Amino acid sequence: MKSRNKRIYLIRHAQSEYNEKGIFQGRQDSDLTP
Repeated sequence: MKSRNKRIYLIRHAQSEYNEKGIFQGRQDSDLTP
């Protein structure tokens, strides 16, 4: 069996207002900080 290398890319969005305030969020949208 031949070995195949795989890559995983982790991409994160900018900081949201909730992240800045330490508020956990699930499916609710919040604005991004400037």
